[in-house]
Parts: sequence; C-alpha cells; structure tokens
Amino acid sequence: MSAHANLSANNDNQTGPAQPYRAEPYRPMPAYCDPANEKRGDKYEATRTLGPAEISKRIRADIKAAREAGTIPAGVKTSVRLDTYSGGWAIDVKITALPEGFAVLSEKYASWVKQFGEHRLPPMAHADTCSDEVRALTTTLQEIVGDYNRDNSDAMSDYYDCRFHGSVGVDYDLSRNLRAAEIAASPGKYWADDS
Repeated sequence: MSAHANLSANNDNQTGPAQPYRAEPYRPMPAYCDPANEKRGDKYEATRTLGPAEISKRIRADIKAAREAGTIPAGVKTSVRLDTYSGGWAIDVKITALPEGFAVLSEKYASWVKQFGEHRLPPMAHADTCSDEVRALTTTLQEIVGDYNRDNSDAMSDYYDCRFHGSVGVDYDLSRNLRAAEIAASPGKYWADDS
C-alpha cells in the first residue's frame, strides 16, 4: 500500500476504487460565519421592520418606563440622539443630568487625581475611573438600547455587522463639572500607603 493510498476503515465496504483519506487542513472559522457569535436583543425580532426614528422613540419610551419603575433613579435625565448616514445609523444616549450626590468618579480615582494629577495614570488594578452608580446606570441604558440591536461583528478581523451603532455615556459638560467638584472634595490621601 502506498503512502498516498491510506484507506479509511469505511472504504472496505465501498464498491469501486478506494478513495485516499485526506485530512482537511485546520481552517479557523471567522466569527461572522459562526451563528453562535450573533447577538440579538429581546425586542429585535418584533421591531426588525421598523425604521431608525421609530426605534429611537421606543428607546425613549423604555427609558421613561424604567425611570417610572425605579430602575433608573429619579433625577436622571437623558438625551437620545439619532444620526443617519450613508450605509447606516447610530443611536447615542447621553446622561445630561444626575441626582444630587450622584458620584461620577470612583473614590480611588478621584483621590489619585487629587494626589498625582490627571496626567499620571493609576496602577492598572485601580484604573477604573467610574463610580459604581454611573456604571450601573450606563449598564441599564446599554441593555435598553441593546434590546433593539443585532450584532454579528468581529472587531479582531475588522468586520462590523450590526443593525445600528451607538454609545451610552455621561454628557461631556456634565462629567467635566462633576469631576472637578469630586476631585476638589476628595481628601487626596487614599493612595498614601498603596502606591
């Protein structure tokens, strides 16, 4: 038997000439070909025929309902902006007002900036700049927006396939003002022994 005629056990029962066994080379499947990679929001199927303006209206209504249900704290105001462009659209949700006493920065980060300034980066273990309150709020808003989206993107291969793009975050002016106040109020001694 020649080296090229390695026969599989299944060839014994076949009629006709035996076929050589060929191992297929390993070919990794791109993420966008893998159906398990695709993520669909809970409301995507029901709204897949709706246009961008209607989706924006529904996101606004869901944010209002979450505020009334207490999932989003009273006093939080948001802006939902739709941007359409050639080849797609984006929905950006910005937090424009927060209740009194709502922290934007984590205590560790505010203390670090007070002690060392914003241009020196904190150690990676403590690099999280957001407060737990802002993180929980932005996560809730991302879930609301994500309910209407479908995403089969693979950033590693620079492949983007989603219903719409967008972002959720604190408005720049609001964040700048609150950050300055929180840094000024921080004792700045939190990192004295840790760093």
